[in-house]
Amino acid sequence: MYEDITNEMPDRDRLSGFMMVQDDGPSLRDSNYWDSLYCQSGLLYFSVNAGAIRMLVPDDVSDELLDALTTTQHVVVSRDAAGVHYELLFEDGTPTPYFVFTTSAAWDHSVPDSESGRINIDFRVYARGCRLLARMEARFRR
Repeated sequence: MYEDITNEMPDRDRLSGFMMVQDDGPSLRDSNYWDSLYCQSGLLYFSVNAGAIRMLVPDDVSDELLDALTTTQHVVVSRDAAGVHYELLFEDGTPTPYFVFTTSAAWDHSVPDSESGRINIDFRVYARGCRLLARMEARFRR
């Protein structure tokens, strides 16, 4: 399954205010994401902290994504050379894994270039109330 959300991304001018994320090391303690235009638009948001990538999912998260989380062996996170686009491949061993394509506007920080090639990044998925839905290993490549 492929999900291209680039055409649905609200432009930054429409995003009044800012995205607040409170960290507890690699864990997410609190965020205003679930009250934001991103969430209301059904868009994913990504936060990077303490060596972890956290994916925040909207209330109406797709069934395809929820299904993918149960079968994912690891996530391959790729960023283009310009640092503008990200691809996330939820590797499940099938010929058609779940796939997300997004822009850097949906990320609070870039994954550092120095992480390229790393295969044991902590990847966590959070729902409203900072409820942990899934935790798996990610691999980053640039």
